[in-house]
Amino acid sequence: MHFWLRDEDQQETLVSPSDCKTLLESGHSVTVEESTTRIFANSEYELTGAKLAPSNAWHNAPPSQTLYIIGTNEPTVTTDHNHICFSDTSSSKITNLSELCDEKGEMIIGYGGIAGFVGAGLGLLAWINQQTNHAHESVPIFPNENEFVAYVKIHLDKCSSTPTVGVIGPNGKCGRGAIDLLSRCGITPTTYTRKDTKKVPVVRMIENVQVLINMIQSERNTKPFFNLEDVANSASRALSVIVDVSCDTDISSNPLPFVRTTTSLESPCKRYIDSPALDVICIENLTAVLPRETSEGFSRALLPTLLKMK
Repeated sequence: MHFWLRDEDQQETLVSPSDCKTLLESGHSVTVEESTTRIFANSEYELTGAKLAPSNAWHNAPPSQTLYIIGTNEPTVTTDHNHICFSDTSSSKITNLSELCDEKGEMIIGYGGIAGFVGAGLGLLAWINQQTNHAHESVPIFPNENEFVAYVKIHLDKCSSTPTVGVIGPNGKCGRGAIDLLSRCGITPTTYTRKDTKKVPVVRMIENVQVLINMIQSERNTKPFFNLEDVANSASRALSVIVDVSCDTDISSNPLPFVRTTTSLESPCKRYIDSPALDVICIENLTAVLPRETSEGFSRALLPTLLKMK
């Protein structure tokens, strides 16, 4: 099989140099398009023995049953090539990464753990900015998770205490990622499972935690955790930051029904209540903050599927 890694206008990628080497050693052919944005240097791929090609050269590669073009996003042009990517469309030419699941029904390749990890860190940073009266700044990109944790901890040291944190959906990949970040910052969160959200009084979430991180994706019968009025009218509210990792802004059963717009790495917080402040983070591409770990995770998860292809 011949795998062709596209150049994309982003740092994340689906095949790391180390896994590229594994594919080559297993008898597959690998072409890697040269990139100025990919987190891994072109030379790292060249050292594995992969063939380098100019950016977007895949357009000119003759379509073949044994050639698969790999990229995180679906190409904007239609060709007769076979593709491996995340896709919102159905096509016999596309191996949709969103549909690759394990025996538990979980996506093999997903953003979960790192999205939760980054979301928790950004939630802490937003709370710190509130405590120190700093504006919410754009989010930098970090070379690795250790530097991200160090960055959060340095800012936490500016405060006399750490916030109380609640994590909704602690048992999934996102939840475990969030708890990992919090643990490395010395914080043990209060956790709420999906079942807990059905029986825990709403006011407890609002009054007991200062930062609330939601990992639960909405389902057809998902009921709201609370409304904005519940927060605004709470006489003893502690809650000042919500991180909505799920980002179900366009779904009618959104458990945070007042969160209807996403935010961005450039402008991470949207203020919903001025005094006391309530800021909401709802960023769809959280994993872009840690492109190396994201890419290595994608590649590690995708490798077994690629090795089986013949």
